[in-house]
Amino acid sequence: MDSNLAFTNRKTNPLSDKLRVLIVEDNPDDADLMLLNLRQEGFSVDWRRVENETEFLNALETPCDLILSDWNLPQFSGLRALQILKDRGLAIPFILVSGGIGEETAVAVMRQGAADYLKKDRMDRLGQAAKNALEQKRLQEEYQKASKALADSEAELRALFTSMRDVVMVIDREGVHCKIAPTQPNLLVRPAEEMLGKRLLDIFPAEQAARFLSVIHKVLDTQRTHLIEYELLLQNQSHWFETSVSPMSDQAVIWVARDITERKQAQTQIQLQAAALASTANAIMITDPNGKIEWVNSAYTALTGYTLEEAVGHTSRILKSGGQDSVFYQQLWETILAGQVWRGELVNKRKDGSIYHEEQTISPVRDSDGKILKFIGIKQDITHRKQTEARVLTLLKRQTQIAAFGRELVDTRDLTTIFRISQRTLKKMTDHALFAVVLMDTEKHALQMVYANLNDVELDLHNSLVQEMTDDPSAAIYERVIQERKPIITADPAEICKTLVARSVLGAQDARSACCLPMLANDQVIGLIELQSPQENAYLSEDLEWLSTIANQIGLTIQNALYFAEIQQKVDELSTLAVIDSTVITHLEPGKTFTLILEQVTTGLKVDAAVLLLFDPKSQMLKCVAEVGYPSANILQMRLQLGESLAGKAALDRQIIHKDLNDREHEPFLKEEFIPEDFLDYFGIPLIADSQLIGALEILHRSRLTPNANWLRFMEILATRAAIAINTIQLYDNIQESHQELLEAYELTIEGWSKAMDLRDKETENHTRRVTEMTLRLAERFGIHEDQLVHIRRGALLHDIGKLGVPDHILLKADKLTEEEWIIMRRHPELAYEMLYPIEYLRPALDIPYCHHENWDGDGYPRGLKGEEIPLAARVFAVVDVFDALTSDRPYRAAWSVPKALAYIREQAGKRFDPRIVDVFIEMHSSEEISHD
Repeated sequence: MDSNLAFTNRKTNPLSDKLRVLIVEDNPDDADLMLLNLRQEGFSVDWRRVENETEFLNALETPCDLILSDWNLPQFSGLRALQILKDRGLAIPFILVSGGIGEETAVAVMRQGAADYLKKDRMDRLGQAAKNALEQKRLQEEYQKASKALADSEAELRALFTSMRDVVMVIDREGVHCKIAPTQPNLLVRPAEEMLGKRLLDIFPAEQAARFLSVIHKVLDTQRTHLIEYELLLQNQSHWFETSVSPMSDQAVIWVARDITERKQAQTQIQLQAAALASTANAIMITDPNGKIEWVNSAYTALTGYTLEEAVGHTSRILKSGGQDSVFYQQLWETILAGQVWRGELVNKRKDGSIYHEEQTISPVRDSDGKILKFIGIKQDITHRKQTEARVLTLLKRQTQIAAFGRELVDTRDLTTIFRISQRTLKKMTDHALFAVVLMDTEKHALQMVYANLNDVELDLHNSLVQEMTDDPSAAIYERVIQERKPIITADPAEICKTLVARSVLGAQDARSACCLPMLANDQVIGLIELQSPQENAYLSEDLEWLSTIANQIGLTIQNALYFAEIQQKVDELSTLAVIDSTVITHLEPGKTFTLILEQVTTGLKVDAAVLLLFDPKSQMLKCVAEVGYPSANILQMRLQLGESLAGKAALDRQIIHKDLNDREHEPFLKEEFIPEDFLDYFGIPLIADSQLIGALEILHRSRLTPNANWLRFMEILATRAAIAINTIQLYDNIQESHQELLEAYELTIEGWSKAMDLRDKETENHTRRVTEMTLRLAERFGIHEDQLVHIRRGALLHDIGKLGVPDHILLKADKLTEEEWIIMRRHPELAYEMLYPIEYLRPALDIPYCHHENWDGDGYPRGLKGEEIPLAARVFAVVDVFDALTSDRPYRAAWSVPKALAYIREQAGKRFDPRIVDVFIEMHSSEEISHD
C-alpha cells in the first residue's frame, strides 16, 4: 500500500498511538534531542534515522507519519528530501530542523511544501510544531474529502440533470413561462430565452394554448397533479409528449413534459402487428414459460379447429398425434428453455381427429434481464407440400428405377432375360401376383403368351393357347387395348377370366384387379403386358403413365432383341454356309469334311443329331458316311436302297419328309435299329445338285420341333449348300485323280524322251540319269524347295533335248568337230527352248536346258549370261554335267580320273562355274554324298 495512503487512512490519536517518525540527521545526538522533545510533548514514538538519499528512499517504502530533517548533511540535504516527497506525491508532514538556516531559506522551504521549520537551539518548540503539522494534515485531508464529496455530488447532480429526458418549466396561473430548466432544449418549441416571460397563447396555437391553461387552472384549484398527452410539431417533425402538471404554489405549476414519440410509434406498431398477427395466414400461438396457451389467432383456429377460448389454458399436447416420440419433445423443450429458437416439422392432429403436417418456429421472448417471459409459436400447414414432396419423391424414385431398368435392359438381347428383368423390376414397383408377356404374330393375326410368372415362379408355356385377333370393339380386354393403344385397368372378374393369361394359367382366375399395358415399338403395338393382383384397386389411373413408359421400354427392347436375333440368325446362317463353302477350298479328307458339314447343320438348326448318306450311282445304294450327335457309331454301317426307310424315301421322291417319331408302329418306312427311341422328331431332306441325287440328310431331335418359316427356309438352304459342297468335293476329287494320271503320263513321256536321247548317243548312255541324281542332291544343299526340285529334275532329264535338232553326222562324229560343226552344236540350248517353251507344263523346267552352257565369267552360250544372271538350277547342273562328261569316255578321248576332273572343276571356279557351288560339290564328293556310279 502507498505510504501516503497508509498514513491518511490511519485513525491516529497522536498522544495515544505511536507516532512513526523518519529522522534525516547525520548527528545521532541531535536525533535523540528531537525524540526527547516529542516524548516530552506526550508522543509515543516509533522512529528511524537515515543519513543519505539511498537510506531515505528505502525508508520511504515503510509508511511514516512525520519527517524531521536537518538542512545540510554530508551526503544529503533537507531540500533534496523535500523534493523527493514532492516528486512521489507523498503528503507526509515535513519539518525542517537546522542549526543555521536563514529566514529566506526557511521561506523557500515553506514554499516547497514543508510544514514548519525550527532552529536546533529552539528544540523545545518541536512538540508543538509536530502537533500543528499533524493537525494541519488532518484538516487538509478532511477538506480534500469534503471537496471531493462536493465535487462528486455536483457531478452526480449535473449528470442527473443532464440525463433528464424531460422538459421542466414553471408556469403561473396566467400561463406565463416563469422558469425553464435547460434539460432538453431541443424539445422546446422555441429557444428558452424566447419563451421566458411569454404566455402560452404567444407560443402555441390558440386552441392548444387554451387547453393547456385549462389544465393549469384545474391543477391550481384542486392542488392535484394531472397528466395530459399532446402532439407538437418540432423542426417539421411530429413529437408526442406525456406531461405531468403539478401544483408548485397556489399561483404556479411545475410543468414536466417527456417525449413519448418512440413509445407512441411503438404502440402504433404493436397495434398494427397485433392486427397483422390476428389476420395472418400463419397460425400463431403465444404461451407462458410453462407452455400454457395464452393467445391464438384465427389462423390457428382454421388450422387446428380449436378456438381461442378452447385453446387458452391448454398446452400444445391437445394437438399431439403420436407422430413424434418423447425424445423429440424433450429436445424441443431443451432448445427453447435454453433461449434458442426451435424450427422443425411436426405431424399433429386436429380437433376433428384428422392428421396434418405443420412447420413450426418457436421463439422465446425475454425481459431485460434475459428471463423468458413467453414463447411464440408460428405454425404453417405444409400438408399439401408434404404430399407433393411425397409424390415428387415417389416420382423421382420411379424415374430412377425406370432409368436403372433402361440401363439394365440396354445390352440385353435374350428374350427370357428381358422378361425376368421386367418382372423383377415391376415386382418392386407394383403389387402383382402374376406377370405375363403376350406377343402379336402379325402374319397370323394372333396373340401368344410367351412368358408368365405367378408368385415368382416361372410357368411352362409349351401348351399355352394362341388367341386369334378380332375387330369386334366389344371383344375381350386384349383387343380393346390393342385397338385403343392405351392401358386398361379392370376389376371385373368376368373380364379378367376372358384374358389369354386367365385361360392358360391355373390360378390366374383368382385375381381381383388387373392391368393390361400395350407395348409400343416404332409406333406399333407388338404385344401386351398383363399384371394381376389378388388385391382390389391394386392399380390406379395415375400410375398408368409411368407403367406405360416401362411397357414401351420392354416393347422396344423385345423388338430390338427380335431384330438382333434375326440379324444374328442371318449372321449365323452366313457363317454356317461360309464354313460349309470353305470345305470345298480346304480340301480336307472326305470324312472330316462330312463331319464338319453335319456339325454346322446341328449348330445352325439347333438340333440334337444329323446323319449324312451319299448315293452311289453304280450300286444305286445310300451309304451312311458321317454322323454328329448320334448315340452310337453303328449308324455308319447303314446301307439303304432307294425308297427304303425314311431317308431312302426322301431320296427316291426327292421331297422333304417330316415325321413325329412318337408313332413308330404306323411308320412303314422307319428302320427301327438305326433310330433310337429317345429321338422324337425327324426331318429327311434329299441332297440334289445339278439335278443329280447326291444323297440324303437326316435331322433328329429329342423333343418336338416347332419350326417357323425362317427355320424351314434355312434348313433347305443348308441342304442345298451341303449338296453343292459335297458334289464339288466329289468333282474335285475326280479332277485330282485325272490330273494325277496326266502327271504320271507327262513324267513317263519325259523319261521316254531322255532314254531316247541316251539311245541315240550311245557314248552318253546313262549320263542323263547320273547327272539328274547328282543335280538333285546338290540342289537340296542350297535349300531349293521341293516344289522347285520337281522342275529341276525335269530340266535335268531334258537338258540335251535340243540335240534332237543336231544332225547325226555331227552328234555322232568320232573326231573333233569343225568350227562350222560347233556352231551347229552350240545351237542345241536354243533348240531346246524352242521345243519346250510352247509346252506350258514344261516352262518352269527350261532353266537347265536353256542355260546350262552359260559360264560364270560370261564367256558362255547361247546368251552370254554372267554370274548370278545365270539361273541357280543351271549353275548347279553345269558343274555336275561337266564333271560327268570328263569322267566318261568319249569317241575323241578317254575318260579322266576323278581327281583330275575335280582339279579341273576347282580350277574353273570363277570362270566357267559358280565358286560357291564348286566348293559344295567338292565337299559333297569328298564325303561321298555324290559319287560317279
